[in-house]
Amino acid sequence: VEADENDLTYFVHYQVKTLTQAYADLKKYIARKNQEKRERLALQREGLTPRQAQIVDWFRRDATSTVSIKEVQTRLGVSNQTARNDMKTVATLGFITELVVNRKERHYIRGPRFEE
Repeated sequence: VEADENDLTYFVHYQVKTLTQAYADLKKYIARKNQEKRERLALQREGLTPRQAQIVDWFRRDATSTVSIKEVQTRLGVSNQTARNDMKTVATLGFITELVVNRKERHYIRGPRFEE
């Protein structure tokens, strides 16, 4: 038994509220993505490839992350040599710092360039 006599006011109010929230979230998402794109373009102007700019972005988002060559290979779907070359270039520019784990393995952390 309907107590509200089939009044659609609550339904319409809920739908409008939900759509308003979704629109606000979409605007925030688009603004964030545009900012990320501007930052990547700025890095590309410094001579980084889009892939290298993405690596820098990982360290920008997570200041405490440690990344290995194997992880770069997996995340970007590139060969070991390409991953090493990309990390070497990014390290040369000061965005990351190399940590020697053992004779074969190297890990990378956020470099001094982020402090500027």
